[in-house]
Amino acid sequence: MKVQFDERRIRVRLGKAEFAALCGGAPLSVSAGWATGTWSFAIGLGDAFTTVGEGGNVRVTLPRADLEVLSVRLPAKDGLTYAIDGPCGACELTVEVDLHDGRARAR
Repeated sequence: MKVQFDERRIRVRLGKAEFAALCGGAPLSVSAGWATGTWSFAIGLGDAFTTVGEGGNVRVTLPRADLEVLSVRLPAKDGLTYAIDGPCGACELTVEVDLHDGRARAR
């Protein structure tokens, strides 16, 4: 799982195996340890879209129904997009699936 963020946007890219695991109910997470603590981002499956954040830790729950709709649309350039209201204004969360395996393709 790759997570990119800036002031108003969070972009999550899942590999094919990660997407399959998430659809099967397995939570995914990534973290980075620093001298002053850890930043982490976790994503799981549920009935509704929710976010919980505390310190450097963020946990997102995606609706199972949305993942099912996305799986039917794959491959798709666009993924799932959600708006998150926060103390500094709205933020957009996008979840995309990268179906490429990283190997070079013949041209």
